[in-house]
Amino acid sequence: MRVGRSALLRGRLTVAGEPIGGQPLEVWRQLIGSDEWKPLRGIRTSTTGRFRYRARRGPARTIRFRYPGSAKVRGANAAVELRVPASSSIRASRGLVVTGEYVTFRGRLRGGWVPEGGTLVELQVYTRGAWRTFAQPRARRSGRWRYQYRFETIRGRATFRFRARIRRQANYPFTTGRSRTTRVRVRGL
Repeated sequence: MRVGRSALLRGRLTVAGEPIGGQPLEVWRQLIGSDEWKPLRGIRTSTTGRFRYRARRGPARTIRFRYPGSAKVRGANAAVELRVPASSSIRASRGLVVTGEYVTFRGRLRGGWVPEGGTLVELQVYTRGAWRTFAQPRARRSGRWRYQYRFETIRGRATFRFRARIRRQANYPFTTGRSRTTRVRVRGL
């Protein structure tokens, strides 16, 4: 799932291939990186045993559907893992600089759920055929981050691509994700 989007989950409750209609299902949620299961609003199967559940926008998590069973039918569980990659905006304060000048990169994490102590953001530049991390600013509780970078030792003219990468972190319930890229042109002396 993308940050800020919901997903419609569908299923069917059957026993030996035959549908079980009109039965209650418990719905539980576990955030990625957590051991705690939280109960959500329950649902009921249709007469054909089908059910639908709208997973609202939010972090990466596992949704578990639980049929408690009956006197004649054993209970059952089924889980769906919703992977939501972290996302951030990114922009450079200037698009054209001369060697020796500074550019400030700014951005904001999307989707909320930033822990009290913030979370790390990797700033990367594409050079020599690969993305390389050059800084790790910390996003504040608001999700905003910034980093000032000075361009040095550039001769001639060069264009660099930058992006923000947010790795999976224990206290930040999103999978590894990244921003779009932004470009900065540098003119050497």
